[in-house]
Amino acid sequence: MNSRNNSDSKITPNDLLMNWYKWRRKSTNRKKLSTIHAAIYFYIWDLGNQLESFYDIPIKPSKIKRDLKIKNHAAYFQALNDLMEIGFLQEVKTQNSFNPKNMSLEYSEDLAKEMDLINK
Repeated sequence: MNSRNNSDSKITPNDLLMNWYKWRRKSTNRKKLSTIHAAIYFYIWDLGNQLESFYDIPIKPSKIKRDLKIKNHAAYFQALNDLMEIGFLQEVKTQNSFNPKNMSLEYSEDLAKEMDLINK
C-alpha cells in the first residue's frame, strides 16, 4: 500500500465516521464488532485526525491500551485483528523495525465495495 496524504485523498474524517455507523447498521458482519472495536477504531481515527493523515498512523499498543483502559492484551490484539480482517484498518509496512506498527484507515477493497452498496 502506498502512503498518501489527506490533500489528494477523497476520504474525509466525516466520511470515516459516517461510514462506520452506516456499516454497523446495515452489514451482516456487524455483530462481530463490539465496543472495544469502536474504541480502538475511533482512537486511531483521532490520531489520524491530529496528524492530518489517515494513511500512515503510528500506533503504540501500550499507549492505546492504557488510554482506553484495556487490561486484556489478547482482547486488544483480537479486536485490532478483527478490524484489519473486516477491512477498516490496513497495516502499513515500515522500513524501520524499531518503529511502532503503522496503520491506515483506508478501507480494504472488499469493504470499499460493501460501503458502495450500503451508501446507494
